[in-house]
Amino acid sequence: MSENRAEASNEVIVKSIHASSPGFPQGNRELRITYQVYKGEQGVDLRIWEKMNGKLFPTRKGVFIRQKIFREVIEALTSAEDLFTW
Repeated sequence: MSENRAEASNEVIVKSIHASSPGFPQGNRELRITYQVYKGEQGVDLRIWEKMNGKLFPTRKGVFIRQKIFREVIEALTSAEDLFTW
C-alpha cells in the first residue's frame, strides 16, 4: 500500500500524530487516524505508518473501529482519560 491510498474516495485522513520510540528516529513514524469504508463497513482506522525510503507506509500495528461500536469505544476512552493525572 502506498501513501496515496489515503486519497481514495472511501478514506479521509482525520489527523496525523508524529510519534517516536526507541530505535525509530524522530519523524520516521506517525499515528494516522482515518475515516474509511473497509469491506463495506464504515469506521475509523488508527494505524502506525513508517517512513521507508522517503515514503510513508501503513504497518500492521493498528486497529479498525467499526461504526457499530465506535461510540462504545469513545465512551471507554473517555472513562480511561478520567484515570490520567494531568
